[in-house]
Amino acid sequence: MLILNYHRVGTPSRNHRYRGMFVSPALLDFHIRFLKRAGYGFVTLAEAITTPAPRDRLACITFDDGYQDNLGGQITATNHSQN
Repeated sequence: MLILNYHRVGTPSRNHRYRGMFVSPALLDFHIRFLKRAGYGFVTLAEAITTPAPRDRLACITFDDGYQDNLGGQITATNHSQN
C-alpha cells in the first residue's frame, strides 16, 4: 500500500518560507494519473487501515493540517478515484 501525504495544494509566492510544502494542482493531478496508469486503485484512509493483506497496487491520499487549499486537492483526488 502506498500512502501519499500532501501538506499544501497550490503555488506559493516566491518568498514563501516553506515553498517545499506545496504541490501544484497540476503535479497532484499528474501523480494521480501516473498511479492509475500503473494499475493502482485508490482507497480512503479508513479502508487502508482495514484492508487485509495483500494490499498491492492500492494508494491512499491524505492531506495534512486542513488548509483551505487542501479542499481543491481533495476534489481532484476524489474525482480521479471515481473514474
